[in-house]
Amino acid sequence: LTLMRLMMMIMIMIMRIFFFALLFSYSHSAINQSDKFKVFRITPNSTVQLHFLKHLWKNAYRYKADFWSVPRKVDDAVDVMVHPDNRRRFENLLNQKTMNYFVSVDDVQKLIERLEVMKPKEASRFWKHDHRSNSGPYFNFHQFHNISEINGYLYSVQQRYPDITKLHVIGYTHENRPILTIQIGYPLNYNKNKAIWVDAGMHAREWASQTSAVYLIFKVFVLRYLKNYALSVTQ
Repeated sequence: LTLMRLMMMIMIMIMRIFFFALLFSYSHSAINQSDKFKVFRITPNSTVQLHFLKHLWKNAYRYKADFWSVPRKVDDAVDVMVHPDNRRRFENLLNQKTMNYFVSVDDVQKLIERLEVMKPKEASRFWKHDHRSNSGPYFNFHQFHNISEINGYLYSVQQRYPDITKLHVIGYTHENRPILTIQIGYPLNYNKNKAIWVDAGMHAREWASQTSAVYLIFKVFVLRYLKNYALSVTQ
């Protein structure tokens, strides 16, 4: 009888340990889930759903939602990143309207980190670019670049084409990083020419704007001046 009681006590203890381990694992998983920024891909299937989606878009700040695209037409998918604090509420709203949606990105932070690791080593080859080449400094337009890589490219362009480009520091960010602007023209000290101002990088999440500006810098403006003025620039 004593042996049976001892075995029962051991079994109960093991079950308690297992239960608490399971509970801890579940709570830890729940905490991790609650910290994730998720992206929902939502497709409105009717005019009513489209109007509701437009309402969410116009009041995105209230729902802690970041619309990556604007809802325009029925059956057009829209990507929305939702703050973890409001994810359940946001999902409940979608379910109430029987919206067609799924989670396209489960963890935005992990996706960004994975993309950073996956960046090919040649992404920053403009640092070692042969300036005797006529192709100009290298820049990989098949991926997004961080601020250090973009600034490095701007310095490389200025070094390659000093007669028609000049960098200026027009201010500093909250993190005390220099805000660069590149002046392109010929001659650089002639101020009576009409100018075009191109803004990029106003919002950190708008990655395409920086890439578009870099594309304009070399493919449009620099090549235009090289062609029009037939400059022979050597280092």
